[in-house]
Amino acid sequence: MKTRDILFVLTWILPLLGLTTGACAGSAAPSARQHLPLDHILRAVDLTSAAPELVGARTTQAIPQGTIITPFMISQDEVIARNQTTTAHFLRGGVKLTIHVRALAAGRAGERIELINLASRKKITGIVQNDGTIHVY
Repeated sequence: MKTRDILFVLTWILPLLGLTTGACAGSAAPSARQHLPLDHILRAVDLTSAAPELVGARTTQAIPQGTIITPFMISQDEVIARNQTTTAHFLRGGVKLTIHVRALAAGRAGERIELINLASRKKITGIVQNDGTIHVY
């Protein structure tokens, strides 16, 4: 069975039968408490179970009531825009350095993007944080 076939069964067939992936896997999977339109920003009250990682995500399609929410139905908004100037933090031992950088690509929280150090013009890579800063290893 292909991944898309499994996803189809989990998304459409099981809810029609009154089952959820939570019933199959032993945990409560988040589903839509009400009909959610396209481009709706998810709130905790929109979900049947606690899923803090979904709060703030944007729906990429309309989601009918009771449908289990899969990663393909939502997307996180970009935290950093391309060419945006922000700060990057290096943490080595007990020393923390903060530099100003320009993003070479847009990025969502948790994504790795390339940056230009504005002082040295060198290219570095870092991970986007929720607050709009970059963590460089």
